[in-house]
Amino acid sequence: MRGHGDGGAGSNSSDPAVPATSLTPFSAAGSEYLAVATQLLQDIRRDHPHAGVWEAADLQWWWRSPRRTDAVAQSFWADTRGHAVGAAIRTDWNGTVAVDVIAHPALDATNVNELWSAAISLVAEERSVESMVDVTDRVAESHLTRAGLVDTGGRGISAWMDSPRSPKIAPLPAGYRLLDRAASDDGVHHMADRNGPDVEKRLNETSLYRTELDLLVVDQSGAPAAYGLFWFDPVTAIGFVEPMGTLEDHRRKGLASHLLGTGLERLLMCGATRIKINYEVGNDPASALYLGMGFRPVTTTAMYVTPG
Repeated sequence: MRGHGDGGAGSNSSDPAVPATSLTPFSAAGSEYLAVATQLLQDIRRDHPHAGVWEAADLQWWWRSPRRTDAVAQSFWADTRGHAVGAAIRTDWNGTVAVDVIAHPALDATNVNELWSAAISLVAEERSVESMVDVTDRVAESHLTRAGLVDTGGRGISAWMDSPRSPKIAPLPAGYRLLDRAASDDGVHHMADRNGPDVEKRLNETSLYRTELDLLVVDQSGAPAAYGLFWFDPVTAIGFVEPMGTLEDHRRKGLASHLLGTGLERLLMCGATRIKINYEVGNDPASALYLGMGFRPVTTTAMYVTPG
């Protein structure tokens, strides 16, 4: 989302945001939006270990494909120091628009309601909307239900782990090879089929993407079998895993376990002190793998959508 703050990796903010009765709205679009939102999320993470739903790397991952909302002036609010402390953001996902409020945890209730009121005005402008929120966030629930959105009933989990000294790395089965984009940057990116031809160009436009953390397992023919993208944020010392996947013909062979262990090891080498991963409740293979690796559930999320 934008440039980095002054703090070093893993440092606490020396000047945390404070409650402000009067916030100053401003807007940003395109790469400027990405920079501002990144800075805001980094500030939140430095000041709180797990507040909010999103990491800076989430929004950078969303940047992977051109979207209608790239040109939209996204809404931000600054405190008396001119620091962004809140945002109401919309992101187009093939016609369904995700509306997200990002609020620094130091904001008071009046400020948070101001952000949500602005977000609901965005909901009214779109035909199909979704919004993912913490299930304990009653303010978000109230605003979304009054706007007519309904809880789908599905639940997601954000799980965290303190960086292990030596992550478990399962052996790679015979006939498979592990690659990273730094060593295999020729040809079409392996995620182009799922995310469009611009995925590599767009990822390289972000501040947190690193080719050596973009991992791929290939089979004997060189075709993709499993993949995992690992993000390291040097401002917060947070590692983040998104996405991970194994193609159907290669499942239940231990590829994901090898990939995850290798990625965690590389995040440790980068200096990650804590690592986050997300999964859906009911995805038993994912939860077994992540919890077995040492992740622990911290936040449960709900998805609200436009009915019909």
